[in-house]
Amino acid sequence: QTNGLTRNTAEPIVEAATRYVNELSPHIAANPDCTHWIVPGNEKKTDTPELMDYYARLCYEVAKQLWVRYQRRSVIGNWAVGNPSGTPAQVEAIWAKAGPVIAACKEFYAVLGFHEYTIPELEWDKWHLGRFEDVIALLRKYFNYTPDVILTEFGFDFLPDLGKGGGWSDLTSADRYVDFIIRMDKRFQELPYVKGVCLFTGGYGWPKHNVDKEEIIQPLIAYARTQMTTICANNAAPPDWNYTVAGAQGLNVRTSPDSTQGNKNLLCAMPTGQKVVATEIKDNWAR
Repeated sequence: QTNGLTRNTAEPIVEAATRYVNELSPHIAANPDCTHWIVPGNEKKTDTPELMDYYARLCYEVAKQLWVRYQRRSVIGNWAVGNPSGTPAQVEAIWAKAGPVIAACKEFYAVLGFHEYTIPELEWDKWHLGRFEDVIALLRKYFNYTPDVILTEFGFDFLPDLGKGGGWSDLTSADRYVDFIIRMDKRFQELPYVKGVCLFTGGYGWPKHNVDKEEIIQPLIAYARTQMTTICANNAAPPDWNYTVAGAQGLNVRTSPDSTQGNKNLLCAMPTGQKVVATEIKDNWAR
């Protein structure tokens, strides 16, 4: 991701998008396995209908160029927690200008990104965490469409509007944070349009938020292994896959090669990244 995005709404959309994608091109070339890119920019404020109108049209053009030029999908928006801000009427007027964002989702397989944080005493309060549900309801109202969603940042953080909070290690213990993550994951799984959640963060630069610790990673790995069958069953293959043949000897993709495992989805047992072609398609099981 890059933050080289101007708020100069006088800059022509196509020129701005072309400049942006050109700047991103070396990163795409250096990371050929990355299929989704956070664009354009990160946590950009669209706190007026005019800014949303410009930003939505820019999102459309960037998603178009990223797909047409590089066959990469865009995760667009990535609004900060509590943004766009304003009264309920103001926020609704802002999202009413998001038509080009929805068009990008339909035409170029873009996904909407949101950043949502909370603190232990609030959890899912529908403003800091869970607000995306209200946004999706507005988009359905205005555009009769439900886009896919990824929370590109999620966890515990300082909440400026409340003047309190912090990284998870400021607020709770590792085991309680893991419990919170798992409970929220089960709630996310109840929303079929939520396709992924990125826990902030692993690595350097954010020591109070860092989850790259055995007491967090190992329980989450164990939990994730229990969820894989559900994840495979609920997520269709993305439409932009280039398929290669995997499977032979009449093997049915719905069943395990080991008949003792019953109707286990064979695709779930394949290595991550394996590409397949389905030579026989039926709507009720093609996923």
